Amino acid sequence: MDRDAVSGRISRVSFTSEPPEYWMALFGGEQDGSSIAFPGDRQLVLDLYRKLVSPQVTMEDLLVKKPFNSPFGALKPGDYNPHNKWNTTHGIAHLSAPPNALTAEINLAAVATVLYQDADGDPVVDPDAFIAGTGMGGANRNSDPTIASTVNVLARSGAMITLANPVGLYMDHIDLAGWDVPGGQKASDWAAVVRGQDQLIERLVVKSPSDEFDVSDLRIGGVPVVFGGQIAECITVKLVGVAAALGSVSNGRLKLPTAGYVDPANAREVFVAGRRSGNPVGTVKAFAFESGEVEQSMALVLRRLSPALARRPMR
Repeated sequence: MDRDAVSGRISRVSFTSEPPEYWMALFGGEQDGSSIAFPGDRQLVLDLYRKLVSPQVTMEDLLVKKPFNSPFGALKPGDYNPHNKWNTTHGIAHLSAPPNALTAEINLAAVATVLYQDADGDPVVDPDAFIAGTGMGGANRNSDPTIASTVNVLARSGAMITLANPVGLYMDHIDLAGWDVPGGQKASDWAAVVRGQDQLIERLVVKSPSDEFDVSDLRIGGVPVVFGGQIAECITVKLVGVAAALGSVSNGRLKLPTAGYVDPANAREVFVAGRRSGNPVGTVKAFAFESGEVEQSMALVLRRLSPALARRPMR
C-alpha cells in the first residue's frame, strides 16, 4: 500500500497472489533440494520490480547478502531473495509467507482428498471440524477450511482430482458492490488487473483513474477506506482444481487424528491439539461429535439406551 508519509493518504493499494517459486525460477539458478538449474532472466525480474513496485529498485536490492534458511529453501549470497525490502517493507511483487508457497497449496489439496469419519462412523463434512480434526492448514483461517472441504466433497463423490495447470493461487474477482467513488467515476475504473486475467488474477491494483482523487476518497459500505484490509475483504481468492470420473475411486474413511478446542467463555479461536498452541486448560472440544478421539458420542449412547432412537436419523 502506498501511503503519503506526511498526510497519511493512500494513493494505491496493490494485491498479488503470485507464489514465490515462480519468481525464484524466473530469476534463475538452482533451487534448494533440486538438481534443476533454471536459466532465468535476472534483468526481466528487475524490470518487473521497477514496473510493478518502484523505479528505485536495484539489482543489488534483490540479492541475498548472507546465507540464511528461508521457508523456501537455503539461500546463499547471490541468490534471489524473496524477502527483499521491495517485497516486504517497501512494497510487494509476490507472496512471501510460508503458507503461500506452492508446496503448501499442493499439500493442502492433496491431503484434503483423504476421507474421515466421526465417532459415529459418519463422514466428516463440516469444513471447520474437518480442518481442525485433521490438523492440516490453519483452523482459524477462512481459506484453508473452505479449500479443504470443497476438495473433500469431490473426494467423497469418488472423483479423480488434480490441480489445474498452471498450479497457483488466484484472485477470482473483486466485488465492487457498495463502493462509493467520487467525481461521478465508475467503481470498475478503480480496480485494474495488472497481471493475469479475469477469474485468474495474479495482480490487482486499486487506485483512482485520475490525479484529482486518491484511494482515501473511496468509501466502501459508507465507510472511508483507511486500511488495505477493507479492500481485501472484497476479493475472492481460490485455487483451481480439476475433477473427473465421479464414482471411479473408492477410499476407506479414517478416524480424525486430532481435535479442535475452544474457550467456552471466549470462543474466538480454535486450538488444535498436538500443536504448539496445545490444548489450553479450561477449553472444551469445538466439534465433539466430529472428533475421532471421542470413543462414544452422545448420539451413540442415546441409541444404545433407546432402540427407538436407533431407527431415527440423528442428523
